[in-house]
Amino acid sequence: MTTPAVLAAEPFAPVVPLDSTAWVSWLQARVDLLWRPGEWSQQDWFFDGDVDNPRTAASRCLTASCWTLMPSRNLFCRHCLDAHKASLLSREEFAASYRRPRRIRTQRGSEREPCVLARPSGRCERPAHSGGLCRTHYSRWRRRPDQRVSVEEWLATTTAEPLQAKPTGVVRGCANQRVISGLCNTHLQSWEREKRAGATRDPEQWARQAANRLLTSQFSLRNLAEPVRWEFLYGLQQRDARGGVIEPVAARQLARRLDGVPSLLAVDVESFVEGIATQHNLTSLIREVVRALRRAALSFRGLKPTDVDSWDLG
Repeated sequence: MTTPAVLAAEPFAPVVPLDSTAWVSWLQARVDLLWRPGEWSQQDWFFDGDVDNPRTAASRCLTASCWTLMPSRNLFCRHCLDAHKASLLSREEFAASYRRPRRIRTQRGSEREPCVLARPSGRCERPAHSGGLCRTHYSRWRRRPDQRVSVEEWLATTTAEPLQAKPTGVVRGCANQRVISGLCNTHLQSWEREKRAGATRDPEQWARQAANRLLTSQFSLRNLAEPVRWEFLYGLQQRDARGGVIEPVAARQLARRLDGVPSLLAVDVESFVEGIATQHNLTSLIREVVRALRRAALSFRGLKPTDVDSWDLG
């Protein structure tokens, strides 16, 4: 019988987990599956930060009329920063008065306004495609007998009824309705554009690839090894419980670097952070998550920090 590796309380010493299955079960019993409602999806292992949550390091551009997501608060996006430099206004005056051009009005990835067709029973719930109509109603308008009839005139006389919303798109994390091939309008346009450049013609394959393209406020743990997913989530929840801010950009960068890692308990943090010392948020996150896991590993073994030779005083 092999002797188990000795667990140290010192936060940066490499440690090999003892029983991976038992360790994961221990973590699962202590993770809050309903953590951060509206931001964290346990089913999808997906985090989409609320820009209005002060405990999430994501925000909109400082300009009141701008929708661009930024990694922290009180920052201008590149477009607004350039416009501010040319405006001769103070930051406060510019942020309150500048209006981004309507040609780029719609936030990337956001749902379009609903179809304008309405009846006493309600309004059509599907997104507008053209002329204010959804694809189905636009197609019916295009087939009108008198091609001189405008959309407004057609709406006043048609017997078409409002339609219920379709399921959301198949790209993980997409909250918009699907329109064609399981994709929402935004993802459909991206797929069509990428197909012309040689991308896959299989919408499901493309959707799996697109799921890895995340916005500033998002990160995913889905592609990590099973123990690492639970370890990472446990570490994030411990940080949150201590009043720390959840930083989606740092979490996304760390998840990318953990590809192929079997367990965070086996990470030599000092070696891990070599070459990224200037990325303070990232190095701070890996140190804090691993420290929390070292302490958790002691509890998993039935030990206290004072039961080992090296104490973690962090």
